[in-house]
Amino acid sequence: SAPFAAVAAQLDAHPARLPFASSVDGSLIAAGEWLSADYWVRHVEAPVDFAAAWRTVCAHPITHALEIGAGPVLT
Repeated sequence: SAPFAAVAAQLDAHPARLPFASSVDGSLIAAGEWLSADYWVRHVEAPVDFAAAWRTVCAHPITHALEIGAGPVLT
């Protein structure tokens, strides 16, 4: 995870303009939380809980959802 963290720390991230749910724990991502390399290291290392993320999306006034993954399974 150290090589990944080093690359993630170099990215020029900006705050999201739209809310999104974490596929790690299903919570809505706090403003600016996903800007840190630590967030992405946790995201890469933790198991995906798509069901929790989807429950969060359905519980909020979100009208569009997009799931993006590294493999063709989610496309």
